[in-house]
Amino acid sequence: MLVLTLFMGLSLFLAACSSEKSSGGSGNDGSEGSSNSGDEGNGDGGMSEVTLNVTTTFGGTDPGHDAYEKLVSQFEEEHPNVTIKENNFTAKPATTAKFRTSWSGGKVPDVLWYFVGAKGNFLYESGKTVPMPTIMEANPEWADTFDQRALEAVKKLAPNGKLHAIPLLGYYEGLIANKALFEKYGLELPKTWEAFKKAVETFKKNDVIPVTVSMNTPNYLIEHYILAAGGAKCHSKGLEEGVPECYVNGLNLIKETYEWGAYPEDSLTLPDDVAAQNYYKKGQAAMIFDGSWVVGGLPEDIAKTTTVLPVPTPPNSSGYDGKQIISGFSQGWFVSKEAYNSNKKKAAVAFLKFMTSKEADQALVDVYGSVPAVKGVEVKAGTPAQMAGFDLVENATALEPASDGFLPPKTFAHIRDNIPAIVTGEKTAEGVLKKAKELGY
Repeated sequence: MLVLTLFMGLSLFLAACSSEKSSGGSGNDGSEGSSNSGDEGNGDGGMSEVTLNVTTTFGGTDPGHDAYEKLVSQFEEEHPNVTIKENNFTAKPATTAKFRTSWSGGKVPDVLWYFVGAKGNFLYESGKTVPMPTIMEANPEWADTFDQRALEAVKKLAPNGKLHAIPLLGYYEGLIANKALFEKYGLELPKTWEAFKKAVETFKKNDVIPVTVSMNTPNYLIEHYILAAGGAKCHSKGLEEGVPECYVNGLNLIKETYEWGAYPEDSLTLPDDVAAQNYYKKGQAAMIFDGSWVVGGLPEDIAKTTTVLPVPTPPNSSGYDGKQIISGFSQGWFVSKEAYNSNKKKAAVAFLKFMTSKEADQALVDVYGSVPAVKGVEVKAGTPAQMAGFDLVENATALEPASDGFLPPKTFAHIRDNIPAIVTGEKTAEGVLKKAKELGY
């Protein structure tokens, strides 16, 4: 019942929110050869010996890396005619920019696990990926294994409103806090702004990092403080029609909390969020704004004492009730038209079906503690940290996609890259946001 409750909550809110070619006929949707209905069945019957080039963000530091590698090995064992040539990286600004350049240069993998929102718009715009209904119509039993609301959530993020990727893992974000450190210093959990500020001051006095973050990758600070400043309705506006007040106030909250001393002394030089996460995982930081992927990868001792909370409500907030959170489906499996219209078709579809099976989703959900997209996958009773994350979703009054899921990439990148300048007073939030709007719209 837990998985049903969690997924219904997530899905209902999302619904309310925001070159060898086969001899078959050709079409503009890249469905050449799709008249061979069901020819992508299980097993290697009639499947050529091929090498599939598969690119994912299950890189070495990603919590799901080991589980994914086991799935790849299992697929190859079950499909001896297919060799998977992997290209895995961890999703960071530098690596995603490099991949985008590679894609634009014509290096298109056969199968891809990547972002479905604004960060993946270039995939849709390139016209090089197969619309999923093409594959689903030929494989109706497989198509029926997904909760349709998860598919709809991905379609809403697509620039063309069409389904080009199959989601697998729903995410949530929040204020992750180590209860043991709060208890040690006699502090209330940061459920109010006053408690949050007092915790920052107390931890700082006792040489504990209050909130760990890298100001070079402050994505989660950006969206949480904007959400807290103006609520889901204001956050979802973006900058297309102007600069909403909640965006200005949200970025100024980052500056205000920086001036409190809330963040690591080396927050301006920490290279990325992985480095920031290490402070929390080692018990050196009391809090971190981050997501379910971090919760699922915490060391056992830290996971036992971790809870996940909504961002507290700051003074002068408007439209935020203290229970709205960042959540959704941000990634999915894509198949390239080139692979689909070649002798790799059967192998590519077989790999897609395998990686979006109930078994594969279960293996990854067990690691991430995520909300599944496949019917029948169980959200098992995990660590206290994971259960707190599930409670966060279940009790949420609104679920809002991450900022970089709908803001144009150039817009979000400009905001992110200028957070150091805002917190040090070199630039104003208003000035950065106005320039970000000009760059992306």
